[in-house]
Amino acid sequence: MRFRLLPKMLILAGIVLTAGLYYSRENLRLDWEDLVELANIQIDNFSYPFNAERSRPVSSLETETNLKSNVGEPFISFSKGQWEKFWDILYGAYPVEYSDNERLPPRVRQLNYPEMEEKLAQAFPQPFAYFQEEHWKQFWPMVFGKKAKPR
Repeated sequence: MRFRLLPKMLILAGIVLTAGLYYSRENLRLDWEDLVELANIQIDNFSYPFNAERSRPVSSLETETNLKSNVGEPFISFSKGQWEKFWDILYGAYPVEYSDNERLPPRVRQLNYPEMEEKLAQAFPQPFAYFQEEHWKQFWPMVFGKKAKPR
């Protein structure tokens, strides 16, 4: 008798499982799409520093010297940590592209010129908070050289 009941229980469990999958198919589809998008974002975020729009030069000593001589303060008295923060704003990747789906992490990318200007003004109010349009037009070629793009 026990062996006759087992196939019936398995059939009943299969029907319940099939019904559960049928009624949750939309949620499962959305979860699958989120999982695929999450994997794409993680791969992009991991590989972005290797394919960044602007790559940090091997040595920034020449640029630092030019900034010290042409701009003056605060660059003259910058510590090593301040220089790192400065270069990270210019060449770092930030999580700035947020998705409408709160389950997904943001994509990282480098800051554009207005975003860099805002970050520099926050991090180093003296002199960047006082920079006008013409100051930025002179500043970017000093930092990026010929690679500087017009604003």
